[in-house]
Amino acid sequence: MVVEATGQPSSLDSAIRLVATAGRVVAVGISDRPVTLSMRTLPVKDIELIGSRNSQELIGEAAELLSRHPEQARALVTHRFPLAKAADAFETMRSRTELVGKVAVDLTEAAS
Repeated sequence: MVVEATGQPSSLDSAIRLVATAGRVVAVGISDRPVTLSMRTLPVKDIELIGSRNSQELIGEAAELLSRHPEQARALVTHRFPLAKAADAFETMRSRTELVGKVAVDLTEAAS
């Protein structure tokens, strides 16, 4: 499953391209911008594409929940990269060879 939360048409395109065959893409991001989608993609990859408005007005509650459970929140991030290695972060997200949760790119961390 891939959750698209930015509302950017290019991000939805990436989510559809990257999701595994027979996977699910959940569009949470909100935008008025149009999206172009090949009518071949969904049936050939057997993808389920669904929208969700459940995140509206819940960001504050979600942030509060994460602040109450910092260890569980940290466990969601399986990989961290400095900004200089952002390309490696994207490659890790595309990888199907290891378990990948959330990938964080640290904008303040110097390249290592």
